[in-house]
Amino acid sequence: KRMKRADKNGKGLRHFSMKVCEKVQKKGTTSYNEVADELVAEFTHGSSMMPADS
Repeated sequence: KRMKRADKNGKGLRHFSMKVCEKVQKKGTTSYNEVADELVAEFTHGSSMMPADS
């Protein structure tokens, strides 16, 4: 039952954590703000192509 509820097209906390790890690994040395700004830009740009869930 948990898997059904956690299935949100891969947009849960685990997905977000993996995105953060990928950014940090790719950049090597970075800052919290740099990673946060890039992730926000990706998610806001990507959300315009997806149907709204709410």
